[in-house]
Amino acid sequence: MDVHTPQTITDREMLSAEIEAIRRDKVGLDNEEFVVGMVAAAVPIMDGRGRTAAMLAVHTPVIRMDMIKIREQMPLLRRAEKRISADIENLPRCASTRWCRKRTLRDTPFDDC
Repeated sequence: MDVHTPQTITDREMLSAEIEAIRRDKVGLDNEEFVVGMVAAAVPIMDGRGRTAAMLAVHTPVIRMDMIKIREQMPLLRRAEKRISADIENLPRCASTRWCRKRTLRDTPFDDC
């Protein structure tokens, strides 16, 4: 495994535990693991079928916001995630993909897809 910073997780068991926590909690945190001096949090944006359609992430220098403060912002990130996921869920089924057989995203309405 590549080491990017002293915080990079390189132990396979620790990495497996981290991946399992991300799946369980539906949040990924980066505590200077990729870039020294940078922290991040990310949550999944779900489509109408319960699949991950995108990610919503916040990255910031630790001088502005440390991991404690970024965790305090999770309710705000979760609210944004839920609003975006609801918007995606309300799109016509074919609008949540790049194209459908009858129309492209540039064409509207999608009611005949």
